[in-house]
Amino acid sequence: MAENVGQNDRIVRIIGGFILILMLMFEKNNIKTQIIGIFAIYGVMTGSLGTCFVYSLLNIRTNKKKS
Repeated sequence: MAENVGQNDRIVRIIGGFILILMLMFEKNNIKTQIIGIFAIYGVMTGSLGTCFVYSLLNIRTNKKKS
């Protein structure tokens, strides 16, 4: 997959994901925290890799590079 996540988007995803993970450390374990955890991990992964599956499906690119 080609990179489709821009630099600012990557920073927001990584920081937001880590903030959600830190928040979950103080919550009780229930279905809500598990769903939030999935979104947190997805944000950190897509921010690190620079590729977002949802962006690929919707044909969205936030980076400036041509692939």
